[in-house]
Amino acid sequence: MYAAIYLHYGAFGLFIPMWFAHRGLSPEEIGTLMSVPMFLRILFVAPVSSLADRLQRIREVLLVCVVGAMLIMSFMSFAHAYWQMLLFFTLFSLVWDPLPILADSYAVLAVRTRGLDFGRMRLWGSLAFVLANVASGSLIGAYSPEVVPWLTAALLAVPIIPILLLPPDRQLGSSEKTERTHWRAAFADRMVFVAMVGAALIASSHVLLTTFGTIQFTAMGLDGATTGLLVGASILSEIVVLFGAQKLLGKRSPLWLIALGGVLSVVRWLLMSLQPGLYVLAVLQVLNGFTGMGVIAGLMLFIAQRVDSRLISTMQGINAVVLGLLGALATFGSGYAWKALGYQAYILAALVAAAGCAPIFLALRKSR
Repeated sequence: MYAAIYLHYGAFGLFIPMWFAHRGLSPEEIGTLMSVPMFLRILFVAPVSSLADRLQRIREVLLVCVVGAMLIMSFMSFAHAYWQMLLFFTLFSLVWDPLPILADSYAVLAVRTRGLDFGRMRLWGSLAFVLANVASGSLIGAYSPEVVPWLTAALLAVPIIPILLLPPDRQLGSSEKTERTHWRAAFADRMVFVAMVGAALIASSHVLLTTFGTIQFTAMGLDGATTGLLVGASILSEIVVLFGAQKLLGKRSPLWLIALGGVLSVVRWLLMSLQPGLYVLAVLQVLNGFTGMGVIAGLMLFIAQRVDSRLISTMQGINAVVLGLLGALATFGSGYAWKALGYQAYILAALVAAAGCAPIFLALRKSR
């Protein structure tokens, strides 16, 4: 499931802005379009994930979203005017935004009820993304950016069969109480919300790098191949961390994985503010396994431990809202910070990561 779902991100994530530019859109118009999913995520994902919980059909809702995203993306090629692209992309975002949230919800439910290893499931998404990204780049280079919507739609069709082959989530939760739990019960566990806010702050501290990293690498005189290797090193480190995260934790709280990622984030951004050379930069990219994916895995495992199976999708939706709000604020401020401070803006990123560490260590202290 993870491999199939994350294939399309390799074609969509980096290359859809290229397609917009190929169709003649201005940078402002492209920026507006790319911000649509971020704002809709705040408003729409939580109700969809809560609906999946109430129906006890996470798998079926995931399937509907995949099929809807595939069909809408198939029509994107027929959009030429900006208002047409805005309309189609907004409709696409409504069914596309919940995909990773629902996939994580199903996986976390499997972790809770079947004792599966979240990291070793999730790593297949990262592997699929890398493979699809390389293949899509070659295909687009051989033809033109015009293939991007069709390629994305084709890759979105791939998850349909694996999702249908999954056991219904009602079977996964059969070992727990069967009465339905009201969604407001998700707000009862304050420790989970403390962990969510801390993890979201740490994740938001990465926005500066994801937004201006390629600009920074270019300013250092690095060519495209070297930049690609640096990005590849960060993704490879994510795969390694996902593979061993659960075994690394053992009997310890998953909060320790988030805390480790937060501390390493502070170190990473402080060193980035010193304009490191290529070799130090490569080492810092490898830290992304813990600072990026390690934080996500830790939070997913913590949710699996503490949240009732009937509320896991709801909790994932709430997490998406928290992450979306803080991520949107960080994204909005990153441009101003980079323009005003340049490399020194990473000091602000380190402060954001440190702010994320504080509630995590507080939660660890209370959980003793």
